[in-house]
Amino acid sequence: MIRTRKNPAALAAMLTLPLALVFAVPLSASAEDGDSVDTEIATEPYACDRSTGDACVVSPRPGDASLQRPYFHRIEVVKQGTRGRISFGMGEGSLPPGLSLDPFAGTITGTPTAAGSFAFQLYTYDETGSGSLWYTLDVIDHSVSLQCSPGIFGTVGLALNERCTASAPDRGTWRVVAGALPPGVTLDADTGRLTGVPGSRGEYTATLEYRTAYASASTPVTFQIRPPRIWY
Repeated sequence: MIRTRKNPAALAAMLTLPLALVFAVPLSASAEDGDSVDTEIATEPYACDRSTGDACVVSPRPGDASLQRPYFHRIEVVKQGTRGRISFGMGEGSLPPGLSLDPFAGTITGTPTAAGSFAFQLYTYDETGSGSLWYTLDVIDHSVSLQCSPGIFGTVGLALNERCTASAPDRGTWRVVAGALPPGVTLDADTGRLTGVPGSRGEYTATLEYRTAYASASTPVTFQIRPPRIWY
């Protein structure tokens, strides 16, 4: 919520600060792939008191950023009872590492290099006074890690039941991206479970991938299928 004060002396003092502090601007919209930037701007607004006639800025809440993904945000400004050009300034807090501010375009861009929750204070200035808002920007690590035995043994004619697991903050699916599974064995796209009754002996190698909307990981798996047991 904007807090306003009409203090020309204080405003003049603030305007003598370096540009990096005086003309700050805020954020948000997240990116998925290296060459494209998707906007994830939430619609919940920050409210401010429009009855005072002071500088009033309303902005959507910043959407989440993705670790090691391009990020872009432009603040949405609503001028209410303001005079002259509105400028922006950073107060307490800091932006996530890897993001930088364009003080003239009113955007924050870059590629976050650390996950976490980052809070910062944004000031607004015009001829009537100044106000401030607090923002929180979350940087989420969407990386995927896999756990799967590199070597799986089976026997022709006997049921095989193995499972690969994925650790990720987002739901994804499994698939075979290279090689082939033994005849009679299938991969469950949702659970990563390998089941079936092998129909042929031999060595088979398949590369399994788990992919989410943000990231993917793959691992090779080798199957050693032995001939059927002969009972006497």
